[in-house]
Amino acid sequence: ALLEPNLKPEITSSNEGGIEFGFYDGRASFDLTAYDKSTRNQIYLVPVSNSTGYAQKLLNAGEMSNKGVEALFTVTPVQTTDFDWTATLNWAHNQNKVVALSQGLDNIVLGNGLFGDVRLEAKVGQPYGAIWGGGYARDDKGRILTDGGVPVTTDSFIYLGSIQPKWTGGVSSQFKYKAASLGFTLDMRHGGKLMSYTNYVGDYSGV
Repeated sequence: ALLEPNLKPEITSSNEGGIEFGFYDGRASFDLTAYDKSTRNQIYLVPVSNSTGYAQKLLNAGEMSNKGVEALFTVTPVQTTDFDWTATLNWAHNQNKVVALSQGLDNIVLGNGLFGDVRLEAKVGQPYGAIWGGGYARDDKGRILTDGGVPVTTDSFIYLGSIQPKWTGGVSSQFKYKAASLGFTLDMRHGGKLMSYTNYVGDYSGV
């Protein structure tokens, strides 16, 4: 890759506010935070003409926004002289969007599928990690078009979704008995698209 000698550092500006409540002498609490972050001068590898002797160039090419909310609930259901049980539940929603790229760029290809049938993009106006690929042609009511009972595919790539989750969350518990402690954590990620080549090749080969 061709390096840019005048790269600028990425800069993030953020506005954030929140509230916190405590209950039952500190044995339960609730935190809610809302934020609005903007990152500019993002550094990308951008394709360039092969006549330069390079395939890509590293430069400042983007501005991205992230807006969302985060919530945290903590409770201690059991608290005795020797034994404590504390449980935590967290949830977060983030809305991500590529606001701008460098002049002359509408999208940056982040990756391509094995067979050129899908690609991952940073595209203005869409979430980072937009997935583009072939899909089904539909009428104005969203119904899939068919030809002889077989679905009709699109002539060009269409937007299939993004890798960004709709929300993330987690549950954790910690148990303490005198000097010993035991805990567990469960993380959750809901939403977000992916391209499964395991299923792709399996369907192709009939398995």
